[in-house]
Amino acid sequence: MKVDIQTPDNVTLTEHLEQVIHQKVEKLEQIYQNIMDCTVYLHDNGNGQNDKEVEIKVTVKDNTLFAQEKENSFEKALDLTVEAARKQVQKYKEKKQAK
Repeated sequence: MKVDIQTPDNVTLTEHLEQVIHQKVEKLEQIYQNIMDCTVYLHDNGNGQNDKEVEIKVTVKDNTLFAQEKENSFEKALDLTVEAARKQVQKYKEKKQAK
């Protein structure tokens, strides 16, 4: 699975954050092996509380799954977003198996 990380100019992607993103996002493939790619968007809205936003777009064969969460840090927002994406991938997998 290809993982792409997109950041605007006001967000600095540290090596640690990049590693954490890859670690967590790649676990989605353990649930469903037919994920084609995953794009992670990081946004810093800079308005104080819950200003760090993470969006994850998961592309599967005939669909695109999307999750988005905001928190005080990218790590916390990433955890919540990956969990939301995990639920969607699981639900998608179950629908595919039911057919």
